[in-house]
Amino acid sequence: MFREAEHHSKRSTLLAANSHSFLNSLLETLATPAQIPTYLYQDTEVESLLSELLESTIALLYEVLVAVTEHPRHGTDLALSHVISQLEQLAPTFVLVLNKMVEKGLSLVSRTTSAHQTLTIYQIFYIMDVVCRASGPIGGAVRARFAEDIKYYCSNPQSRIIRFSPLQSLTIGRVASVIDWFTKK
Repeated sequence: MFREAEHHSKRSTLLAANSHSFLNSLLETLATPAQIPTYLYQDTEVESLLSELLESTIALLYEVLVAVTEHPRHGTDLALSHVISQLEQLAPTFVLVLNKMVEKGLSLVSRTTSAHQTLTIYQIFYIMDVVCRASGPIGGAVRARFAEDIKYYCSNPQSRIIRFSPLQSLTIGRVASVIDWFTKK
């Protein structure tokens, strides 16, 4: 979505506009879990919509993190530290959303995946890697909840991630980076 270099300057400008108000609103929206009455969770249509919402949240948060970590700033003051600061302010609700992402990632990495699922795994583990390394409080909450699961489900991702996928080596490397972070502390 955001890969084209000529569009990066516009993205950065938009995210940094009005003292980051657009970015802050976007992060607040992404960090808020869906408010669904419990009795509706059994509805397959609602489950499908929640899954789609989670996939959209993953993709959009991934793109925001890529925009602030991997591209030159083009004259904006957009920085990872600002994004992490905002996510830490939203920590109680953001951790709930991040937990859902991690659960989805663990579910996907524990079985043989398709090319689309490999992309989702990469995005989830990229988000985990960047956010957990940059934020002690958020990283600590995720580590406390998922440390054993990460070690167990992610022990051999290369056997389940689709071979010859262009993202295979990147995804395996990102999963290894997250495992390394979880096992070091």
